[in-house]
Amino acid sequence: MRYLFCVAALISTLVVVRAAAAQDAKPVPATPDNVASFLGEWTLAVSNSQYGNTTITLLVKSADGKVTGQVTDATGSRGVTLSKSGTSLVATYTFDNNGMQVDTVITLTPNDKEKRTDALVDFANGAAQFTGTATKK
Repeated sequence: MRYLFCVAALISTLVVVRAAAAQDAKPVPATPDNVASFLGEWTLAVSNSQYGNTTITLLVKSADGKVTGQVTDATGSRGVTLSKSGTSLVATYTFDNNGMQVDTVITLTPNDKEKRTDALVDFANGAAQFTGTATKK
């Protein structure tokens, strides 16, 4: 009985460690193969309790073996750097806010349980975060 308890504890620990490792996956460059499910135009409907709601458009394209992206929001339109982290697509860009450069990270994560794609938009390394969903057109 004690042996079974030890085996069960060990298996539980391995499952938790593996799940944590999957969430903390190191980003890899986006390729047409690893981001195939994210190719297309996405509309992000995100909100923040302090700043309200906003809509962002993220376009992910593949051409000549390369993946490119463009984001359009209230501050304008600009290119993004794309990568893949675990099951998530990560888009990074910088924009000017009254002379200050603001680093921005958009993360799209499939949520199979809820049958949707979750969106997280992080401005200035956590100074403001918006959460919501992304819908592919």
